[in-house]
Amino acid sequence: MKKVAKVALVTGASAGIGWSVASYLAQQGIKTVAAARRLEKMEPLKEHGVHTVKLDVSDPESIEHGLSEVREHVGEIDILVNNAGIELLGPFELISMEEGHRLLDVNLFGLLDMTRRCIPYMREQRWGRILNVTSIGGVGSMPFNAWYHVSKHGVEGLTRSLRQELAPFGVAVATIRPGSVKSDIWQGGVTDLRQWNADYQESADYIANHMIEVNKNMGVDPICIAKAVHKAITDKRPKLSYTAPAHAKIALFLNKWILTESFGNKMACTASGLAFDPKK
Repeated sequence: MKKVAKVALVTGASAGIGWSVASYLAQQGIKTVAAARRLEKMEPLKEHGVHTVKLDVSDPESIEHGLSEVREHVGEIDILVNNAGIELLGPFELISMEEGHRLLDVNLFGLLDMTRRCIPYMREQRWGRILNVTSIGGVGSMPFNAWYHVSKHGVEGLTRSLRQELAPFGVAVATIRPGSVKSDIWQGGVTDLRQWNADYQESADYIANHMIEVNKNMGVDPICIAKAVHKAITDKRPKLSYTAPAHAKIALFLNKWILTESFGNKMACTASGLAFDPKK
């Protein structure tokens, strides 16, 4: 039987961006599967016509089982939205390698595994979309977020490489770069920043307060990211990256053209209460 509707799989869909993407795509007539570790959290999505599947991207066996279930009950995957991700805030030297590996297992290696398993069908049918939700943190950086930046910069590099590899087969690969949106990903992280030793505490408090203010004043409804994902799916020639909302585009512009390394170091020293010496 010839498949009519495209099938989209969205990871990390139990809340925030993933939830919004899954709901919005289903409303646009795309057969959508929401995947996450917490199956019960996605139950309300069924009211929007979304299929759900239990899947932990950091567990290869869970990925295998989840994809098999999707293929059996819904169909082969035409569109993969790699959204699952976690945060890990704190001074790099004080975060254990085990914690760092846990983040990379979700944000990077899980994404790699999901992508590798979904490519064959897309390549064979000569059409597909692989959309990697990164962050403006995949282009810029901030203190106390090194592990997160490692993962997101890695996904940016992967996207550029795969985009070139798969273009001959009609498979488009792109990044979705959210700015500040209302999401659960930061909730525990801001609290964690308040628990470090004295050398880091002043700057950690500064960053934590800044993040709270940004989320309060600039955090927008994740529906804007869902719309960016839909555009990347429906564009005849998808761009390399889609950035939303508007303030995220401004942040990337400032990062590229105005916020020099010297300026960034000065801000970091100010936050720490240290004297800034541009010669150091």
